Amino acid sequence: MNSGKTILIILFGVLFIAQTVLLLKNKKFVLCSLLTAVQGICALLAVNLVGSLINIRIPLNFWSLGVSSIFGITGVIMMLFINILFLTH
Repeated sequence: MNSGKTILIILFGVLFIAQTVLLLKNKKFVLCSLLTAVQGICALLAVNLVGSLINIRIPLNFWSLGVSSIFGITGVIMMLFINILFLTH
C-alpha cells in the first residue's frame, strides 16, 4: 500500500472518530445522524448532477454513499478533493 492511500485511510479514520464524538455529545443523536446522512446523499447527488456539466463526477457506489452518509457534506467535499487531486490528470 502506498503512502497516499495510508494517509487517506488515517484521515478518514480520524474524521470518523471526530464525527462520532460530536454526534454522541448531542442529545438528539439519531435525528442528527439522520439529517447528516440525508444532507450528504443530497450533496452527492447534486455534485453528480452539476458536475456532469463540468466533467467532475463521484461514482455512486457503496463506498461513496457510505462516506456521504456518515460524514455528510464534509465527506462529499473530501471525495471531491480526492477526485481532483488523485484522479484528474
